[in-house]
Amino acid sequence: EIVELIDREADMLNRGRNEVSLEGLRKRLCNLFLQFIETPEYNAEAARFQKIPVEILAKVQQNLK
Repeated sequence: EIVELIDREADMLNRGRNEVSLEGLRKRLCNLFLQFIETPEYNAEAARFQKIPVEILAKVQQNLK
């Protein structure tokens, strides 16, 4: 999903869209990237900073799928 948003931003820039019209898209991209780097599955160091134990978080994520 992050790659899709980056591609969309590049497409909009190539079409000559101004910076203001990209603000919402960039906020979504920043939030998705933040979620990505906070995921211990992709960033082992993130587990040290989580308030919820990784095991419980994994169970919750499984239930949401």
